[in-house]
This record gives sequence, C-alpha cells and structure tokens, in this order.
Amino acid sequence: HSSALEDIVQYHEEGHNYDAMAWVVHGGQKETKPVPKECQDRFFEVQFRTGDGEKGFFFAVLDGHGALVPGKQGHHAAQIAGQALVANFKPASSSEEDVNNAFRAAIDAAEEQLKEFDYAGSTMAAICAFEGKFFAANMGDSMSHFVVKSRKPTTFGRAVVKPVSEKHKITVPKECVRIFKKGGILDHERGGVLYEKDGHCRAATRCFGDMKWKAVGVVAEPFIQE
Repeated sequence: HSSALEDIVQYHEEGHNYDAMAWVVHGGQKETKPVPKECQDRFFEVQFRTGDGEKGFFFAVLDGHGALVPGKQGHHAAQIAGQALVANFKPASSSEEDVNNAFRAAIDAAEEQLKEFDYAGSTMAAICAFEGKFFAANMGDSMSHFVVKSRKPTTFGRAVVKPVSEKHKITVPKECVRIFKKGGILDHERGGVLYEKDGHCRAATRCFGDMKWKAVGVVAEPFIQE
C-alpha cells in the first residue's frame, strides 16, 4: 500500500533502524503501520577440544519465534538456548557416537533452560567440524548445506550444494504421525501445529521451548548425520 510505503520512508528518515518490520492492523482500521521487531536470529561459534585432545569447531544458528510474553520471546529463546548449547557441547572424542551424545546432551541442557517458555522457542542448525569430517544437527526448518566445487557449471555456478539437514514440518509424514498420536491438531491452511482448537500455530514440529506444543508432539529431538 502507498500509505505503508510512506510510513517506512518516514521511519527511516527519522533515523530508526529496525532489524525487521512487523505490520499490524490497529484500531479496527485498514491502515497499516510499521512497528519495531527484534531480530530473533542468533549465531554462535566456538573452538573446542574433545576429551582426548582433538581440536574441533562448533557453529550454530538459532531462529527464535514467538512474542506473546514479555521477557520470554523468540530472541530470548534463541539467545538462551544458543548459550547453553555452546557451554554444554563437550564430545569425548570425534567418533560418531561421542559427537551424537554430545549434541543430545547439549540440546537437553538448552531445553531445560527454556522449560518456562510456553509460547516461544527456537529452531536450530548446528555444525561440529573436525579435520576431514563434520557433523550436522538440526531441529525444525533451520537447515545446513554442504557446498563443494564442481568441474561443470551448475545452477549455483561451479558448485554443488548438498543438504545435510532434514526439514521438520507438517509436510513430513513421520512428523504428522507423532503429532496425531499426541493429540495435536494439524492446521494445513496455516501450515503448522495447534495445541488446542483455534489456538496459536507453530510451523516447526521440532524446536527448543514452546512448552504448550510439547504436550502435543512437538519435540526437541535433533536430526544428526556425519
């Protein structure tokens, strides 16, 4: 709408700098107005050593969501969960079993920090890298991709992009089955999960926090692969 565009220009001319914009209908009127919205994404990186001394690198991107409760919103969830991930990711070695155990222990610790976040949470994409190999873990619709050089031109130039994550949404049959068994409601029109009829909708079927949805099959269980 032209009025909305004028509002954006005016806000920027006044020196406002928002990470994101949310559009609201206010006072029952059709006019829209931009309101500030905190960027809910967080990125973490750390260098570490395994229990047997091998050097590794840990990277994680968390995409927070939810803004109903002050102090317990999406950006808070992403920040708290990310800090807990970094602090608790301690693999004994670079073996698949030890790294998987470390991912799950760190995710459990992060989930514990968000046990009072009923209406906010965060998805996650994380990478643990060692010399010659790496592990990818994700929950929800946050994804990681492996990019390698190609001798032949591709859609991405001279590169091949390989997904190393899986998407956790209601378009995935196994995710739907789990939600159904727990009594959750699938809202295909809005593309997410409801914890009660006419309730709030969540797009991701795996994430940190969102305790209202944990009762109906949303889980903090990662997909991990080497």
